[in-house]
Amino acid sequence: MGRALGLVAAAAAALAALLLSPFVLQDISGSKGVDWNRLSQIGATYGFTSVIVSALALAGAGQG
Repeated sequence: MGRALGLVAAAAAALAALLLSPFVLQDISGSKGVDWNRLSQIGATYGFTSVIVSALALAGAGQG
């Protein structure tokens, strides 16, 4: 039960970080207003990076 609760908490924290990251990046950059096109491009970069990391993880798991 405790492990499942920990996994749910970790998943919730990861989801919150994912949802808030574009706004944090915007705050850090100091830009005014929300440029959704730019944030969309940042999201696409996250997706590309995710594909690369997943491929490396699968390659590593296949060797072990």
